[in-house]
Amino acid sequence: MTNLFIFNTDFRVRDNPALFYAAEKGESLVAMFIHNPKKWESHNESDLKIAFQINNLKIISKRLDELNISLKVIYAEGIGDEIKKIVEFVKNNNINEVFLNKEYGINEINRDQNLEKELVNLNKKLNSFDSSVFLPETIRTQSDTFFKVFTPYSRAFRSKLLTKKLEVLGLPKRQKKKVHENDEVENITLNAERKKILELYRVGEEHALDKLDKFIDQKILMYKENRDFPAIDGTSSLSPYLSS
Repeated sequence: MTNLFIFNTDFRVRDNPALFYAAEKGESLVAMFIHNPKKWESHNESDLKIAFQINNLKIISKRLDELNISLKVIYAEGIGDEIKKIVEFVKNNNINEVFLNKEYGINEINRDQNLEKELVNLNKKLNSFDSSVFLPETIRTQSDTFFKVFTPYSRAFRSKLLTKKLEVLGLPKRQKKKVHENDEVENITLNAERKKILELYRVGEEHALDKLDKFIDQKILMYKENRDFPAIDGTSSLSPYLSS
């Protein structure tokens, strides 16, 4: 049985729920990246963000190869076209089940709902996971409504952290066989100035974890005092990694 995992904004191998469980269920696994400039443009995505994700994906491709997981790149023209391309791939490659992590944009929600309907028609199952620390709908006020102000929301979030044990998943299981060779991931064009900005952030999960460790060891105690001063290196610099 071959399963299909689809990358959204979750470019990591470790602690990736959809990827982890897709590998648990099948004998072979294909990881799919959808190259979709029209969608990126319509969503006003930064070229630096997409370039950072693609650079990260090239590292991930090597790690997937070590796990006998194939990386396939498909090309779509807008978010509406993604369903058609995914369904075609499922049909042509005898895919058993499809796995992805949820996204909370309205277009992505609609896409996933419509994709599920198309897969049901093929007697295929869409397995959807949430890679958030907590399900967003589980953090509510005492009157069981959603928070409208950040500070009380933050307190409720941190309080939940103290009472709930978080599950951290490891690497996906190595597959018995590899069904496709990995595709090359196409770069996007950046001018010289944008390339210099991108070079400030090294790609890869290990660099994100290193930045987190250094922030905890060296900066976190003074974060409240230093965060508002751009001339001071007082923040974590984790934003590019968190958005990818």
